[in-house]
Amino acid sequence: MSKRKKKGRGGQKRTSSEAEWSGDEARPGFFARRGTLVVWVMMGVYCAVFITFSLIKYAYFLYNDFDLAIFSQAAYTTIRGSLYNSILGMNYLGSHMSLLMFLVAPIYGVFGHPVTLLVLQTVVLALGALPVYWLARRELKNAFVAVCFAALYLLYPALGYGNLYEFHPVTLTTTTLLFAFYFLWVGRFGWMVLFAVLSLMGKENVPLVVMMMGVYSLRKRGQDPFACRPGGCFAQKGPDPFFPWTVGVLGDAGGTGGGLSGDVARRRYARDQQGRGEVSGVLFEMG
Repeated sequence: MSKRKKKGRGGQKRTSSEAEWSGDEARPGFFARRGTLVVWVMMGVYCAVFITFSLIKYAYFLYNDFDLAIFSQAAYTTIRGSLYNSILGMNYLGSHMSLLMFLVAPIYGVFGHPVTLLVLQTVVLALGALPVYWLARRELKNAFVAVCFAALYLLYPALGYGNLYEFHPVTLTTTTLLFAFYFLWVGRFGWMVLFAVLSLMGKENVPLVVMMMGVYSLRKRGQDPFACRPGGCFAQKGPDPFFPWTVGVLGDAGGTGGGLSGDVARRRYARDQQGRGEVSGVLFEMG
């Protein structure tokens, strides 16, 4: 007996893969083949729109906070060997743990303009659509729905607000955390560690997110001792270097010096014990 193929609307034959879809017959084939391209196009549109908005805000003096100026000067001085910030009146690491500025500074050295930071922030946030798409496609086995998830990420109001609100290194960790979680999910632990470390460099409160990602890794990969190691490391040690910043006790360690090996490095753990005690008290009360 010959196998009969399912017929769609109008008597047209449908393949088995197309039969899994309830929508238009042309749609599954297109998104299955071109889904990644569609996501890249959406990312390009996002960049074009938000870079334009950022340029308009900059041209008409609509950035009315200090953060863009602070980090623009931070990038400028960092590539010249100083961490002193005249707006803060201190080493800028004494305010927040913004180690990502060491990676941003070389780009600023090539394109030395505050707009560079705005463009960079937009591009990095747009790239976050990729891990969202990859994860949705992997788990849902539906390319069209995966593209919709990527579109929802790019259309998320909070993402756009953060994009247009000055420049902040911690905003970049939106994307690095998404990549870290995706690579954790698929078992690519080398890449997970890379993006987790980049996330840790964003701000002093991000290590708490990475710590919980490490706890999740222990639960997800509990049967694989080798796979547990990265997660266990981040669960146990992820926040450790950042406790002084997390509880706000590094302000006195920032000093007024701007040297790369100044007060922050020398007094790094001066009040670590106090910081641990305060955080432990907060966690105990929450529990």
